[in-house]
Parts: sequence; C-alpha cells; structure tokens
Amino acid sequence: AWLYIIQQFEKTDGAGGVSPEGLGYGQISASAVALLLLAMHTTGVDNPAVYGTAANMINSDYWTHEVEDAYLHMMSPAKVVQDSWIGPTYLPYLFGDTAYYKNVDYVRVFGSLAIYAMNTGDTAHYNKLRWMIDNLPPGGLGARTYRITDAIGNSSILSSIMYYLATDPTVATPAAAYTGMPTDYYAPGLGMVFSRSNWTNKASWFTYRLSWNSSDHQNGDGNSINFYRGKEWLTKIGNGYGFNVSSSDYQNTLS
Repeated sequence: AWLYIIQQFEKTDGAGGVSPEGLGYGQISASAVALLLLAMHTTGVDNPAVYGTAANMINSDYWTHEVEDAYLHMMSPAKVVQDSWIGPTYLPYLFGDTAYYKNVDYVRVFGSLAIYAMNTGDTAHYNKLRWMIDNLPPGGLGARTYRITDAIGNSSILSSIMYYLATDPTVATPAAAYTGMPTDYYAPGLGMVFSRSNWTNKASWFTYRLSWNSSDHQNGDGNSINFYRGKEWLTKIGNGYGFNVSSSDYQNTLS
C-alpha cells in the first residue's frame, strides 16, 4: 500500500524528481525508497507480475532519469572551498529547512541505483551514477576518505557501505554525467525551473519555484528566484530553519 502511494506521488505532486522538502530532508526520504527498491530486487520480490507494478518502480522514469537529472541541475556551475579540510565543492540550490548552507551527499540514493544498474548490466546508467557519486558530494573524490571516516559522527554509517558497494575500482573514469544534457529542466510536480547558459563552470544559472505547500519543512517561497553568475550567487533565497527564515521576505519572492 505504501509503495502504491509513493508511486502515485512520483507521477503527480513529485513529478520531476525533486523532493518537496529540498535536498536536505529529501535525501532522507529518497534514500529510504531507493534502499527499499534495491532490497526488493536483491531478495527477488520486484517482479511486477507477482507483486504489482509498484514492486519494480526502480525502472520508472522517476528513478532512471528524473532524480539524477534534477540533482545535476541543482548543482552550481563552479566549485568553491567552503571548508579547507573538505576542498572544492559544488554549491547546491537549497530550499526548505536547512541547518547549514552546504551540499548534501546523495550516495545512499545514487549508490542504491548504481548497485541495481551493476546487477542488471545497465552500464550506461551505472557510468552516469558513478560519475555523480565520485564528483558531486562535498569535496568529490579528494574528500571521500574524510566523509567515510566522519560517517559515524554524521549518523550515516550506511554511506560508507554504499561507497564500498557502488564504486567498482575496475571501472574506467566515466564521462561527465551532464554530457549532452539540455541546459533547461522543468520539474512539474513542484513547479520548478532550472536554466543555465551552458554546462561549463563559467555558466550563468537561474532557478524559479512556485509549488504547492502543505507538508513539513516547506517554506513560503512561491515565486522565489535565484541567480548565479560569474561563479557566485548574485541573489538567492535565505537558508535556515524555522518560522522566520521560512517566511516570504527571506525567500526572495517576486511578491
């Protein structure tokens, strides 16, 4: 019953692959679903002919396309060093409740999908996910050891396990995941638009959001805009946690 509800959400209010609560809380909910779908596959209960269409929704457009592409479009064109011990990191488009303005490691989501791609022989999808796992977390490959050794402190021991299981050392360095992708992306479920001039680190980048608002950790950000140019934000929403920062006057809304 729960899977059918999630399946309906992914086709309607969540269409486009962006969590309604943003990357922070979204990673928690998306990883829970991705891990379950992987577990159903590895235990042999993902046969839709036996268990219903929701059992195999890891092969839906939502999981094979939208979740990854939306995340790519939510990463800044250039990297910056926010913490010297982590190194160059993409800046994310964050919305919703966020304790810190930092990128969110999605290895529990992308690792689950990468393991499934390996198990099913989908080399193209694995290479895309592998590039994202290697390059998009804070600090990229250069900071992976730090993220693994710091996993207990960050309450994410599973992240270390996913790095081990999902990163086959015999695989050659894949091409950038955004190669050939359009520079515009629309997530209809949340009324979000991402647009950049190109996929280089010199790109200009614009985001717009006008979504429904009825669950926890959503903010008053209807008509909010963000604009990035010259390797920095020129204007963006305020990030934080609680009622004050979630009000429209902190959310860079056109109203």
